[in-house]
Amino acid sequence: MNYGPNFDWNNYILTYGIRYNWTGVIESNRLYFFNIECGFRNIENKNYLYFNVGIDIVFTSFLGIFKIADNINN
Repeated sequence: MNYGPNFDWNNYILTYGIRYNWTGVIESNRLYFFNIECGFRNIENKNYLYFNVGIDIVFTSFLGIFKIADNINN
């Protein structure tokens, strides 16, 4: 950040909100499975509300592979 006399708030995006992450540990590796986020943003003195949902594609792909493998073994 530039703290000098030319500091201009219009060059920054201010974001406030809340996020929930569903995480887990598989073989000592932390994975993010799902997240949901909502909040408020101020971009160039304009106010916005935002909402975001994310799903980890790698996790869901592995979950599908394990389910298919389980069905084949049964």
